[in-house]
Amino acid sequence: MPVGAPGEDPIYANVITGNGAASSTQGGIYGFLGASLDIRYAEIRGNTGDGVILRLRSTARMFGDTVSGNSGNGILLDLGGGLLLSGPPNPPVTATGNGSRLALDCFGGESSFAGVFAAGSQPVSGACTPF
Repeated sequence: MPVGAPGEDPIYANVITGNGAASSTQGGIYGFLGASLDIRYAEIRGNTGDGVILRLRSTARMFGDTVSGNSGNGILLDLGGGLLLSGPPNPPVTATGNGSRLALDCFGGESSFAGVFAAGSQPVSGACTPF
């Protein structure tokens, strides 16, 4: 997917919305089995399930994103998923209004993250451990 940033051509701004079904656990963006994702300046909102899922050793770097209004978690790390919330000079990730009331949840052991969410974001689950 193209990468968009504030002030750049709007054709490159990504909005990931309306994905998933009533019984879906896959939601907006789904990394599976060693996927490596770079998610920047995206709006990930209104998905059934989690906004972003990183499962089975999948990893992502995120900055400048808004993850909101998803029916599950903002972001879920599962079975060794990893997340880098890239800090300054990059803008932070904002996670609000997600159904689980969590910006980030970890499940299945061996998942970890580094970085912090923007002020006012939902909390990170106590099951998540830093790198």
